[in-house]
This record gives sequence, structure tokens and C-alpha cells, in this order.
Amino acid sequence: MTHTEERDHAQIEAIRRTLRAVREHLGLDVAFVSQFVDDRRVFLHVDTGAHGARLEVGTSGPLEGSYCHYVTTGKLPQFLPDPKQHPVSAALPVTAELPVGTHLSVPIRFSDGRIYGTFCCFAHDVRLEIEPADLRAVEMVAALVADYLEDLERRKADKRRRRDAIEGTIHDPHGLTIVFQPLVDIVSNQIVAVEALSRFANGTGPERLFADAFDVGLGVPLELKSVAAALREFDQIPPDIRLNVNVSPDTLISGPFADMLTVVPADRLVVEVTEHAAIRDQPAVKAARERLSALGIRISIDDVGAGFSGLSRILDTGADELKMDRAIVHNVDVDPVKQAMIDAFVGFCERTGFGLVAEGIETADELATLRSLGVALGQGYEIARPGPLDVLFAPAGDS
Repeated sequence: MTHTEERDHAQIEAIRRTLRAVREHLGLDVAFVSQFVDDRRVFLHVDTGAHGARLEVGTSGPLEGSYCHYVTTGKLPQFLPDPKQHPVSAALPVTAELPVGTHLSVPIRFSDGRIYGTFCCFAHDVRLEIEPADLRAVEMVAALVADYLEDLERRKADKRRRRDAIEGTIHDPHGLTIVFQPLVDIVSNQIVAVEALSRFANGTGPERLFADAFDVGLGVPLELKSVAAALREFDQIPPDIRLNVNVSPDTLISGPFADMLTVVPADRLVVEVTEHAAIRDQPAVKAARERLSALGIRISIDDVGAGFSGLSRILDTGADELKMDRAIVHNVDVDPVKQAMIDAFVGFCERTGFGLVAEGIETADELATLRSLGVALGQGYEIARPGPLDVLFAPAGDS
């Protein structure tokens, strides 16, 4: 479940709890929130007591002819002690069919003045203990529910907007380009690999766009497009240099991903699996890594130290290389705690056979410290910024 989905779920649960609290406080049989959609009234949330009518969430009926319609148009009062005593409600078939007794209904109004629907609660008979003052409590709750619903609608509209934009990027042949950042042997300063990084035509930063893509359910298609674009440039990479591509655990276990990789030599390919993303299906991820390893493709765990998995889980799922997160590398030259942590990583990798890469190296002092600690491979702006392959591997003397 994404962060947006978790927040939506929490607010929906809050609305449901509010319905129940109001219904039980007033001692009524039914409480519901309706939404007006075109000329229909949809039961969006419903709470009923043991003897309440079973109104089904999601069902709808004509708006005209409902209590909701007449309340919002002012033809029925918001508080009806006995609907059979009012000429409008007495004539409505639903009054006898449900039946409807004491009834309270308040329009749910958004901040722009638009009526979203109604907050209603009623009993099946007349309840003399319900007084006009009780309507004030329903009005206050309706205002609170309106805030929840307006926030949900706003996020839903934002999600649609982001989804449309990301779909446009996925389907646009010029929606993204690939740049490459070298990984070097920090003793010899020789390039050993290049990491493929996405840049988007709409100007959105890659971290933000990929996060949005996963939030709207398009993370895997976007990552697959990025990997495919990187693989198309593989022939331009010198034969002694590896290519690193980045994927999330969800993409790693997707059907199309492994098939895409068969177009390039396996021994020159490294798949970086980010630790920032939670692994929801650990056995599937382990199986996918084993399949790639059987093909001769190296597996690197990206962002180690900043994500969800401990080293025991990394060992359990299988990998060839660990890539320390930039948060560990930043200011390592002046931070003895980070130096001790990296020293432990170096020892761990030497004893287990893992490769070790330090990413996010931004200063000469950080690079020198990492070299002194025995880190073999490094990457970062201090070494080289991302760029096109023809610039990274331009012959000496070319401008």
C-alpha cells in the first residue's frame, strides 16, 4: 500500500467511525454519507444498528424523490421529528417502505460552496427524545466529514493528474533520456562500470518522478522503459566496462524484466536493486535474483544502510555487491562513527566475497578517506558527473 493509499484508508476509516459514533450517540438506526453524482444519490458510507435497514455501500438511486434532494433544495427541514407529519416527506414512498421515522440530514458542502452530498441519520420510528438541538451535533460532524471528503477528492484529482503525466512520459518516445555515471577503481581511477540514470523531458527530478510513478501504480512500467532505453545504448559502452541498471524489487520480479536482459552479454551487466523500497514478496525476490545469477548477471544492493533490509536479509536473498548509501559517505572524512561503520563494511565484504561501492562521493577529502579505509570502488560528483556516453568515453584530446 502506498503512502497516499494509507492516508486515504485512514481518512475513510475516520469517516466510518464518525458515522457510528453519531448514530450510537443519538440512538438512531441508520447513518450514511451520500454523494451526488449527476442525477443520482450514491451511498458512499453506511453504518446501521442491529435493526437498521441494510443500505449497501456503492448502491444508488435517483436523487430526485430522495430526502437528500429535498433537504438540499430547502423543501424539507434538516430536522424531521416525524416525516409523516410533513406534506413533502409524507408523500415520498421511501417514508413508508423503509420506514423512515425521526430524520436528521445536513448537506455536505465543500469550501468552494459546492454540495457534495448529505450526512443523514434516522430511526425507523418516531423518537421523541431527539430534539432540534441534536441537529447542531450533526452539523458539526457534517462539516468535519466535508473536510475529510474534500481532502480525499483533492488527492484523487492530484493522483489522476500525476498518473496522466507519467503515462504521457511512458508513451512518449522522447519522454526520457539516459545519462551514465562512472563507477571507478578509486586507487587506479579507472572506470569499471557505468550506471544508467534517467532524465525526464518534463523536467521533473528522477527521484520524484519514480516515487510518483510507484504511488500511482506505474512504477514498474516506468522502470522497464528506463532499462530498455539504457540497453539500447549498450553497444556504445567499451567492451571492458560493465553496465549497471536500477530497478525496484517489484520490477525485479516482473515477468518482462528478465527477458529484456538477454539482449546483452550477461557478464557485463549489473542489476542494482534499491533498498529504499520495501520487499513485499521476499521469496519471489530471492527467486528472481537466483535466476539472474544463473544467467551470469551480477546483483548489487543499492542504498545499503538507508533502506529496509538488514545484512542478514541481503545474505539470505543473494547478491554480489553492496552499494553504500550516500548518507553514510557524506562527511566521512570528519565523522569517526561513519569511518568505523565503513571499516566494518570493508571487513564484512572481504570475508564474504561481496564487492563494495561507495556512492555519493562529493569531495576530495571524502574520496581520500574512503581510499584509506580500503573501499575499492567509488562513484560521485567528485569523480565524474553523469553524462552521455560519447562524452564520458571521448578520445583523449577531443573537446
